[in-house]
Amino acid sequence: MILPRSKDELLNLPVFLSGAEAIANTIATKLQGAKAPLMYIGEQVKLNNALKNKILDFCHAHNIPFVTSWFAKGLFDEYSDLCLGSYNGVFSSAKLRDYIEHNIDYVLDVGTSIFAQDTASAFHTNTHFIEQFSNKTVVKGAMQHERDLLSLFDVLASLDIPRHTFIAQNFATNRPNENDKIDFHNLSSVLNQLQENDRRCYIYLPEVGNSYFASFGLRVRANALGRAWLSNPWYAAMGTSLPYARVVAERLKSTELDARTILITGDGGFHFQLNELIHFQKQQLPLIIIYMRNNIFHLGKSGDGEIYHCSDSQFDVQLLVLAYGGKGSICHTVGQFIEVFNAAIEANQGIYLIEIPCHTAEQFQCREIKLLNLYINARNGNPEATLDWAKLVQN
Repeated sequence: MILPRSKDELLNLPVFLSGAEAIANTIATKLQGAKAPLMYIGEQVKLNNALKNKILDFCHAHNIPFVTSWFAKGLFDEYSDLCLGSYNGVFSSAKLRDYIEHNIDYVLDVGTSIFAQDTASAFHTNTHFIEQFSNKTVVKGAMQHERDLLSLFDVLASLDIPRHTFIAQNFATNRPNENDKIDFHNLSSVLNQLQENDRRCYIYLPEVGNSYFASFGLRVRANALGRAWLSNPWYAAMGTSLPYARVVAERLKSTELDARTILITGDGGFHFQLNELIHFQKQQLPLIIIYMRNNIFHLGKSGDGEIYHCSDSQFDVQLLVLAYGGKGSICHTVGQFIEVFNAAIEANQGIYLIEIPCHTAEQFQCREIKLLNLYINARNGNPEATLDWAKLVQN
């Protein structure tokens, strides 16, 4: 065995992909026979801007719409016509599911994980239509920096592939009334309305828990940072959103990008990481915290034991933020939230915490949270939940 002489040589090894032309020709043949193709983009693309750009160029050249897996959310401008957002089976919006399950006739699956992961595949509920779709080509990178996938798209760019007819879909949700209560059930639609009317990009950092799952309803803009939605999807990583937000805020400040760092967190996850706030104070980093307060660990809750109580009604988070040099407000309605949020966006200074008192009643949960709670309870053997889940999957 001969070792490389330098790390540069290691990073520039030749690409031995003799089957690239055969794979590309197969994809081209499939696309030539398809009337409604779809690109499904996975997490291998997250850290590879070159690959992301080649995929985007290919989709635009041939007018092919695309969706991402949940793990790849935040990579693309979800306000553009070809981007349909993120898809994850029954947990996706009804409009997106209807389009995918009743219109597409070919799927090009690019860069999804080599190992199946339940969070990205509808938690193994057998409701992930793309995962089970038969007319599909799956290509996954197995080389460093996904050089095999880059080579494949170079070959695809040289082939005669038709430009498809695709009519832009409207997956926007209804705008809430300003007098409505603000809670998990309408948070995404309110933020989407605000982002739609703002040229500045909101970079979202949802905390593990209800905030994470509610955030999949958010539509994000493309930005020079390369990502507009960052989160760690594993429960063992609860308490990572503030450290992530700190790095994002530092990056935005050093590069003078006109974007805003927005943390969405429940009170449980927030308490895991308060030590990070001192760094925001010392570095004078701007941060908007949307603090969804219900004083419990609600996601998957199966009882009323002490283990679920993560806070106390006497805890005053406004005083806590004041101690870190920040400001805060409590918002009960959509109108109050919009007013406070816009003021924080314009000021773009220091920590601003928007506290939203949340109700745990089902009517105030977004559909992702309702479905996931139902599924968890069904898996835990709850007879009523088991029956309701079976009916939902059957329908």
